[in-house]
Amino acid sequence: MYIFNSSGNIFTASGNKTEDLKLYLKLNKSFNDVAFDVENDKFYVALNENTIYEYDYGTFTQVGTKYTEGTVKDMYFRDGYLIAVSKVANSRTILEKVRVWETPLKTIDLKNYKVRDSVIHDKKPIVYFVDDTNSKVVSVNYVTGEIKEGNINHSPNCLDIYNGEIYVGCGQNKVIYIYDGDTLELKDEIISVTAFDDMAVGNDGYIYIIGDGYVKSLSRTLKQEFSSREVRYFGKMEKHPVRNVFYFTTQGVSPADIYAFEYDNGSIVNVHDSPYHGDYSLVTNFKISPDGKSCLMVPGPYLNAMRIKKI
Repeated sequence: MYIFNSSGNIFTASGNKTEDLKLYLKLNKSFNDVAFDVENDKFYVALNENTIYEYDYGTFTQVGTKYTEGTVKDMYFRDGYLIAVSKVANSRTILEKVRVWETPLKTIDLKNYKVRDSVIHDKKPIVYFVDDTNSKVVSVNYVTGEIKEGNINHSPNCLDIYNGEIYVGCGQNKVIYIYDGDTLELKDEIISVTAFDDMAVGNDGYIYIIGDGYVKSLSRTLKQEFSSREVRYFGKMEKHPVRNVFYFTTQGVSPADIYAFEYDNGSIVNVHDSPYHGDYSLVTNFKISPDGKSCLMVPGPYLNAMRIKKI
């Protein structure tokens, strides 16, 4: 698997510590987001000029171009379509549905919503996002166009989906709200003892938060902190699809670095970083390829998600 950083740099993502987070290559373009069509060995990168470029995943060569109505912020691939959250004129947000072989098929006006963070359902044609301006969690069915929303008591900064539930993090208020994925009815809430910059649910079902100098795990069932480990930095986390690992790019420090922390049944067992310190351009946004071999930084380099030194 690979880590795709928006800077265009691509790094490896491996269980072998000597090969984890190693630079693999640099794309010829930086981008806003990336989406993967694993079945057809393709991936797509979205740029500011309302353009999506298609690449062959085996050779990393550009093979096609798509055009969008708006500037893509978040992008996903599902069942032959690119699903894009895009910005258009007058600060409006739309949801675009683009066939990979032609121009946009369907556009859904997202009214006056302001998208802070988004996720896509792994089985249903639904994109979820949080609006930090209006304090809403919103679901959009990109087939039917149905839009649902739920109220949030505080301004949200992150969200994730796990086992049919939507987890909404309000880091400055130290609270995580849990909503039903079908109805967006509030089901539960968990209070953190510290503020956090990002939140995600691990493959083990535990909730992980990062910020305020710590990586912490919280139990969904006990609704309390389970484990904690001090870290010097923070960033937006990306979950490895197979291994129990989160990656993040450091924020607020120069030069930026990529870190990984491993977990097991709620316990944080290891933290390590890449061997590069200012050698390559890194930005906050990145994606991990579905095969887990690499990380693509948005915009950026190609890193081997395998080479990170232990700290």
